Amino acid sequence: MLQKTVKLAIAPPFALATIVGFVIGCVAIYEHFESSESREIVNRASITNDPAGMELSAGANNYIRRTTLPDSTETGIIRLSDGSEVKYWFRSHHLSDDLGTSKFRFPDGSERTISGYFCCEVMFSQEEFRSSADLDSFLTKIDGTSP
Repeated sequence: MLQKTVKLAIAPPFALATIVGFVIGCVAIYEHFESSESREIVNRASITNDPAGMELSAGANNYIRRTTLPDSTETGIIRLSDGSEVKYWFRSHHLSDDLGTSKFRFPDGSERTISGYFCCEVMFSQEEFRSSADLDSFLTKIDGTSP
């Protein structure tokens, strides 16, 4: 009888905790994978516009070359101090109802998409990044910060 009473006492809180955990997990997944307006535009631009084949002008940093596409998405190339190049596409928060989106494609084909941080163009406070790993690490730290 005592075992049955203990099971009945433990079951409801355990079930409630499981349900609450499931709901919190679903909300976190939804927020992480939710598609923003600027993210969709940047993804489309990255499929159809390769900055390597475009005429680019100097960017905010001396190691960035860039251009603006007809839809106001900025695209360009970041030259790293090891000589490799990272392509990027950027949509400002001024052009959408979200924090803005930036997508970076590294020389090995891997990509990093972040929200926020950049305001009107892609620019960095530091002189250069030594490698794509350094840039990727920096992007991970700034992801989601308000411009």
